Amino acid sequence: MYEKISSMIPRNVLKAFKNELTYAGIDLDEKNFVGFVFVFGFATAIAAGFALNFFFSLHFFIGFITGFILTVGGIYYLLNQAGDSKARFVEKILPDALQLIASNMKSGLTTEKALLVSSRPEFGALAIELK
Repeated sequence: MYEKISSMIPRNVLKAFKNELTYAGIDLDEKNFVGFVFVFGFATAIAAGFALNFFFSLHFFIGFITGFILTVGGIYYLLNQAGDSKARFVEKILPDALQLIASNMKSGLTTEKALLVSSRPEFGALAIELK
């Protein structure tokens, strides 16, 4: 069902969500994820439209559009922040990892073996990429 909904969404939006899922290290099918996000955003937007209309006498469509944009944009923002956090961690730990790889290569290991041996669990996401 979510794949059918995501087929109506522009490809550049799907690609943007796919990139953010990849950067965040989340292994999900982007079509199903984006379809779910838009259905969830639609449901949240309806609730926001009714709530803003009831409590603040704002027009329903203003609340609907605001709720939809905030929901979908908020999820995209959270994905973006997760990817940035991962990137900051890798940038922080990269000099130590490179030093360890270089010392392993100086000790006589081949490049592939030095990369494999250097993938320590404390390197987190970088260890996965090194393997």
